Amino acid sequence: MDLTKFYEANHPYLYLMYRDCGDWWANRSEDFPEIEQVTDFLGAIARNLHREDSTE
Repeated sequence: MDLTKFYEANHPYLYLMYRDCGDWWANRSEDFPEIEQVTDFLGAIARNLHREDSTE
């Protein structure tokens, strides 16, 4: 699964879930994602937040 594309398609709700539950998931997950996927995912969040800030 490409986390970046998934996030870009579903960002309004995914960010809230990530923010509110991220610590819980991280502490209980046995699988650690590839660091490149994590970096791309965080970049997608940053780009989206920047777009939202510039439209206000």
